[in-house]
Amino acid sequence: MSRILFSEKQKFSQLWLFAIIALTDLIVLAVLGNAFYTQLLMGEPWGDKPMSDLGLTIFLLLMVLVIALVNIMIFRAKLEVEVKDNSLYYRYFPFVWNWKYIHKDNIKKYEIRQFNALKEFGGYGYRKHFFKKTTGLMMKGKQGLALTLHDDSKWIIGTQQPKALEKAMDQMIKQHREY
Repeated sequence: MSRILFSEKQKFSQLWLFAIIALTDLIVLAVLGNAFYTQLLMGEPWGDKPMSDLGLTIFLLLMVLVIALVNIMIFRAKLEVEVKDNSLYYRYFPFVWNWKYIHKDNIKKYEIRQFNALKEFGGYGYRKHFFKKTTGLMMKGKQGLALTLHDDSKWIIGTQQPKALEKAMDQMIKQHREY
C-alpha cells in the first residue's frame, strides 16, 4: 500500500461567492414569488402570455427544486488531492465521485505556478478545455500544480499549500528515478 506524501481538502469558502449566490437566489425567488402572488392568489394573469395555474405551479416548484439542487451542489463541492508514492490522486465531488489518479510515469513535467481561473478557465470549478487538452480543478486561490503529461495534455490543480504539494511531488518523482 502506498504511503500518503501530501493530502489536501478544499471547499468553496469565498464570501463573495456566497454573496453572489444569495443575491441571485433572492432575485429569482422574488420574481417567482411575484408570479405566485399575482396569478395564483390575486387571480390576475402574470406576464404577456401567462401559463395556466397548474403550469405555473409546476414551473415554480421545479425552479425552487433547481435552485436548491444547485446550491447544494456548490456548497457541498469538495476538491481532494493526495500525492502517494506512485501517483497523484484526486476527486472533485460532486463531479468526480471516485478517486482518479495520474500515475507518475505519465507526468512529463510539473511546477507550482500562479494561475488566473477566470482568464484561463472561465472561473473556478472542474473545468475541461477539450480543444486545448487542458483540465482545471480549482476551488479558490491563485496557486496550483501545473502538470504536463506525456500525451501533451495539461492540468492545473489548485492548492492552498503550494510548498507542501511541490515537496511531495519532488519526493514522488525522485523515488521514481531511483528505481
